[in-house]
Amino acid sequence: MRQPGRLSLVLLVAAAASLCAVVLHADDAEPGSIGAGQPLRQWSDTTGRFQIDAKLVDYVDGTVKLRRFDGKLLSVSLSRLSKSDREYVRAALSKAKPDEDSDATPSTPKPSAAELLDADIPSVKPTAKPVDDATSTDSKSTPAKPSGSGHAGPPNPNCPVCRGIGLVPLERFAAYAHIEGQPKPKATESVCGQYCPKCQDGKDPAALLEIETMRLATAPERHEEWERRLQMKLTRIETHSLVIHAEVTLPEARRVALALEALTHHLQQLTGDLALTPRRPATDDLFLFIGKPGHKRLLEVLKEEERYSHIVWDLFERLSGGTIDHISFVHRSSTGTPLENTAIHTSAYRQIQVASGSKGRAWLYNGFASYCEFAILRQNLIHAIDPQSTTVRLGQNWDTVLRQLARMGMLRSWEEMFKQDLAVFEPIHYLEAKSMVQFLLAEPDKFLDYLDRVAGGADDATALEGAYGKTAKELEADWRRWLGVR
Repeated sequence: MRQPGRLSLVLLVAAAASLCAVVLHADDAEPGSIGAGQPLRQWSDTTGRFQIDAKLVDYVDGTVKLRRFDGKLLSVSLSRLSKSDREYVRAALSKAKPDEDSDATPSTPKPSAAELLDADIPSVKPTAKPVDDATSTDSKSTPAKPSGSGHAGPPNPNCPVCRGIGLVPLERFAAYAHIEGQPKPKATESVCGQYCPKCQDGKDPAALLEIETMRLATAPERHEEWERRLQMKLTRIETHSLVIHAEVTLPEARRVALALEALTHHLQQLTGDLALTPRRPATDDLFLFIGKPGHKRLLEVLKEEERYSHIVWDLFERLSGGTIDHISFVHRSSTGTPLENTAIHTSAYRQIQVASGSKGRAWLYNGFASYCEFAILRQNLIHAIDPQSTTVRLGQNWDTVLRQLARMGMLRSWEEMFKQDLAVFEPIHYLEAKSMVQFLLAEPDKFLDYLDRVAGGADDATALEGAYGKTAKELEADWRRWLGVR
């Protein structure tokens, strides 16, 4: 939330299931030296769907300031910009501050809390070993104390630890599921990350806690606004990844919250990175409805917003779960599928969309979502766009079914899977896609490299070869051999 006198108007520019956040500040900031003599040029987000003509003005702690052709100042998170735009900012910064990486680096002006609140929590890469299950510790999630000189400059886009954003995961993960009505949580319980120990060494972690304290003070307001718009009484539960607005019973909602926390921990331990856990309670919502009426009411409210005029609503009306931008929603299924399965699958689907710059294909999105469902709940129950429209039952152990299909020669080639459209994704495709992602995640660093290449515009085959050093056909052959010993 914003402080008086620093109000910001957040312009959410929507594309299909993607969002580029742009902030228009009421009080204009003075351009820094980085903006001296900068020309008017075209900027775009990671999806390539949002473009704007503007001049580079300044860069502060992960936020790029741009001045539009009409004179208005915009602030955009560096991670939302295209790769070429990020490189442009880096080059301009190096020219303005040639000694940036030396001990003589001048201190960076501390951004306002409002500006920091608009920045994204980053991807990270600390040392971590993969684990099979996510379990929380009893320790508090407190940012580490600074060890450096205290004058770290902007994040290094090429930093091997934080991947250019400036933050890494906390040293100790503690599950966070705050239920409305409980004593107000502390910032040390809800904070999601800490400054990168390499390129942000010396920054005071108290700044992150201050920002989180400000967010917590006004966090209930968004929930109250949703209750007003939907004309429903909902229970609010906050996690590290999003805010749950529940019409269902509190025990059901709490199970979903703890499952999401387990997923956050699992993915951070698996990859040693935050790239696969980009959702945050400041921006992301998950609605848990009892049935279709609440689901339909939410869609009716969203239809009233002009930014969603491009959405094909018929599809979302048929689903038992879905996501539009930062808003996810699920309702109890008549098939008896537990709510936590649908919630994990839906949220994970959105997470991999963000991680791939919304440029991935159906096999990647559904495969990752199914992988996450099994990793946390030890079962796979979601295998159709609309689970209520299919009578196919695959059982809970997909690996067994997949090996049987492999022996029968019924598996698609990877090339075919790359082209498979979501609208015609069948149960067998879910089986194969989940297995492909599970196989690729055996090398987490390469998987994240693959996602970066996809976000940069590379097709699946090119991205896989660049990241794994093998052609897609060679990887497929390895995968089929791997299937034989599963």
